[in-house]
Amino acid sequence: MSNEDILAVLEGAASQDVHIIKQAEEQLKMWETNTGFYSALLDVFKTKSLNVNVRWMAVLYLKNGIMKYWKRPGITGLSEDEKTIIRRKLIESFDEEISQLAVQLAVIIGKVSRMDIKLWPDVIMHTLQAVRSENMLFRHRALLTLNQIVKELASKRLISDRKVFQEISKNIFEFLAQLSFDSFNKLICPGNVTYSYEIIEMSILLTKVLRKLLIYGATGYSAESIQIKYTQNCLQQVQSLLTIKKECRDIQLKDKYDKYLILLMKILSELQENHSSSFLPILEPALQLCLQQILSSSSNTEFKPMIIHCGNLLRSITRSYKKPKKQIVDLSEEDHIVHSANLTKDKIITRECLENLCHHIMTCYFPLTETDLEEWQSDPEGFMLVEAGESHKFLLGPCMETLFVGLFYEYKNDIVQFLVRYVEKINSFDFTTMSQADILNVSAVYKAVGLASYELFGDLDFDIWFESKLVHLLRQQSSGNALLKHHIVWMIGEWINVKFSKSNRVELYDVLRAILQDDSVDLVLRLTACKTLRCAIDDFDFIVNDFNPFVSSIFMALSKLLVSVQLCDTKMVVLNVLSIMIERIGRKVKTNAEVLLQYLPQLWELSEAHNLLRGAVVNVLVHLVKGLGADSHSLYHITLPVIHLSTSVEQPAHVYLLEDGLELWLTMLRYSKELTVDMLQLYKNLQVLFERASETLDSCLAITKSYLLLDVGMLFKEYGHGLSTVFSELLDYVKEDHASKIVKILILSFQLLPNEFLVMYQNTVLKVLKYTLKDENYPPLMVNYVTLLAHIAFRTPQAFFQLCEVYCKMNCCSYDDVMGRLFDLWLDKVDCMMLQEKKMSALSLSSLLPLKVKFVHERIGLILDLCVNVMYDLQRSGADSVSDHCAVDSLIVDEANTRIGEENEEEDSMEDAKERWLLSQDPIHTIVLLHYVRDKLNETKQSYGDEHFADAISTMDPVVAKQLMTLIS
Repeated sequence: MSNEDILAVLEGAASQDVHIIKQAEEQLKMWETNTGFYSALLDVFKTKSLNVNVRWMAVLYLKNGIMKYWKRPGITGLSEDEKTIIRRKLIESFDEEISQLAVQLAVIIGKVSRMDIKLWPDVIMHTLQAVRSENMLFRHRALLTLNQIVKELASKRLISDRKVFQEISKNIFEFLAQLSFDSFNKLICPGNVTYSYEIIEMSILLTKVLRKLLIYGATGYSAESIQIKYTQNCLQQVQSLLTIKKECRDIQLKDKYDKYLILLMKILSELQENHSSSFLPILEPALQLCLQQILSSSSNTEFKPMIIHCGNLLRSITRSYKKPKKQIVDLSEEDHIVHSANLTKDKIITRECLENLCHHIMTCYFPLTETDLEEWQSDPEGFMLVEAGESHKFLLGPCMETLFVGLFYEYKNDIVQFLVRYVEKINSFDFTTMSQADILNVSAVYKAVGLASYELFGDLDFDIWFESKLVHLLRQQSSGNALLKHHIVWMIGEWINVKFSKSNRVELYDVLRAILQDDSVDLVLRLTACKTLRCAIDDFDFIVNDFNPFVSSIFMALSKLLVSVQLCDTKMVVLNVLSIMIERIGRKVKTNAEVLLQYLPQLWELSEAHNLLRGAVVNVLVHLVKGLGADSHSLYHITLPVIHLSTSVEQPAHVYLLEDGLELWLTMLRYSKELTVDMLQLYKNLQVLFERASETLDSCLAITKSYLLLDVGMLFKEYGHGLSTVFSELLDYVKEDHASKIVKILILSFQLLPNEFLVMYQNTVLKVLKYTLKDENYPPLMVNYVTLLAHIAFRTPQAFFQLCEVYCKMNCCSYDDVMGRLFDLWLDKVDCMMLQEKKMSALSLSSLLPLKVKFVHERIGLILDLCVNVMYDLQRSGADSVSDHCAVDSLIVDEANTRIGEENEEEDSMEDAKERWLLSQDPIHTIVLLHYVRDKLNETKQSYGDEHFADAISTMDPVVAKQLMTLIS
């Protein structure tokens, strides 16, 4: 592998022939771990006579290799000597003329610095020397590199790494700050455009470096520090740049000024956010700058990013310095700083200033612009889309809304009456004669009242306003006031969760119904009504009986709206409202579901490329199935294909739809009356999910339980052996809570079909027996293991002993020893059991008493002690009114209590009814333990004879034995 070989392969990698490129890439891949490969790549890169594309390939492979192998000793051929050579050659390349290559080189130096700064501290010194160069190219490339170095080091978060960075910042900040001062002084001096362009490029790079050093270079700064002097200078630069920018006629240079201004504003914002105490020396001029910029601008301002940064900085300042609750004489040093900050805030942000600021925001930023109105008419659905996340950081409208709410929160007492006066003022308007401008201004007041609802509710009686004015405006038939209605309906949505009387909600439902039903109503207004309806029905104070008269008409209107809208996001909004509505009205959806069902299949097909929309459809189906209950079988033609696509790992969409699909599947099963062939075939999807044992395991087990309750015979016939294998494998590595759920599924399977279960699940039961005898799991899982064995021993004792014999043969161990250990563990775990599990163990163990086997005979006393204790527990849990306390068994549930075979259509699913039936067959709930033990004692006495029986009883506590003997007739 010579340099010539590497050069030839790189030329191939840079060619246009796909076949040659592939061969070159394979060869380069083989050389990745060869000694000398990366230093040779660097040599190729530094050879400026070569083709640019070849040098580009060399620097890319060098960068990728360093990121991959630099810190992996033993894997790569990068020896310490070669690393030293590479480090030396890297800082000799500040003369790169091609900017794209220079950027890649700077990134490489930054990556190496991040990993080797303690071994390579000279990289900072050499870079700074190049920054001092008279050669403009050298200075630019050195600053580019320094920016990457500082960026990498500032991102490290270990305490030792942060200390290193802080030391670097301390040593170089003053030099770079002075360089920044000089650079800016040159920038504001008159000169040719080309020179100004070069200077501002240097200033931007310097500012990027200084920003990282300032924010991450210390935990705080004194007022006299160079860092604070630099930030004060940044404020001055902002003012000067704004003036220079106005006079600039060069568009490209103007863009650079904009970029520089935003960088300076970021420095101010991040200093205030990260070092609020250090921000105090520039707090007053920063406030004045923000207020001046905001008050002199409007929603149509040319340089919006500047206003956004000023708005966010002003909001951050107003909420950062909370007034100390202590007396001034008791304040700590930090409290004194906060106190001083509050004095400065109060000096600048007076009540008059606040009212002017709120007035300006309301009149300049809240009214819809011409662009907004055009979008309203041309693209109503696009107009209604809401930016998610922290949109106030990059959009002017949300920024001003957030600032307004922040001011209201911090200065509530000063602003509330101002806004209340506005409300009183607009209530006196004659809305029939208002101009477009007046309507926009009134709408702005509605927006302000909606945004400030959480602060206004104690000072503005919204219910009276709604009854006396708003509802009448909403009921007017004029089409010219759609703008007002839109803002009123939106404002009501903001107030519903704050303060809105129950009596007015009925009036609101009627108004929203009228808007949603009328196809001639503006689409924006109907979508706004849709969102407000969602707030109303998803509220804590929602009363379904008040909403019932409007269900059919609103359901029909929403279904039509769902058909008429086009955008995926809009359909999701409407579907979400329908989903919540179906959930809240419950079974009353039966009379209205047909309307929606006409459209859902079509919507499902049309949304093939929009998985989020399909997820919303699945969510609606979940609530529809719940609402239809036992009648949900009418949805099988929709739900079964949807479930298949959502849960099949062969379908790409399952990545997005799996969780919702499993919920729909489980809900469908819970309300199904019988297991159909199609539903049975669907279970194949679940088998694959079991094999993955992913985060969906809980859902898979719940679905399996539903299948068992529906038709255990069909499930066993088709999937029984496969399930046995899957469960046996899962028990080896799943967490204990999942293992417990698997064992509960096994218990249910045995209860439903005991004989077939023991044939199919023999290996799984043997696995359970193995883990029981190991006794290495926590008590909850051990209890489940023992309970499964107890059920088997009680219902099919012969099969139980045969299983134990098979286990002994498989493990070559003594049958008596294994059974003795099993019974000792069994009796030991009883104290960890719930009452139902204790009773099952008591029933099972007492059923074995008549057997004349060693491991039972030796433990008769312990078994009877257990039975007596469980009897007392059952008695204590029983009703005190029962006269014969000895006969009380609190777990006995009769038919009257379980309503076996009877479905309550309002509350229960078919699965609930099946579980009640299963409850009626469970020996825990059908056999009185006292009577059962009495019968088994008589059988034991007959089996053993009086003498041997007396010997066994003698091992018990005499008092307990005496009480027990009274049971024998």
